[in-house]
Amino acid sequence: MILVGLIALPKNLEDDYHQEIIQYKEESKMRYVTTAERIDMEKGMEKGMLSEAREMLSFKHFITKLYFYGIQLNEKLICT
Repeated sequence: MILVGLIALPKNLEDDYHQEIIQYKEESKMRYVTTAERIDMEKGMEKGMLSEAREMLSFKHFITKLYFYGIQLNEKLICT
């Protein structure tokens, strides 16, 4: 940007330059996330992962019990 103040661009290049700057600013806009929001998002992700892990362990426990009692499931059912 320092160069812009030191040299004069032809009108057509100056217009192109300004258009590129505007486009870059629009594309690089990112929403600011506060620390509190970031912490809440991390806690939410942790809760979701913990819930998923509990669900997976519960299902595995259920399948183990079925096999223990001699009930075998169709392999296709277990995989889906």
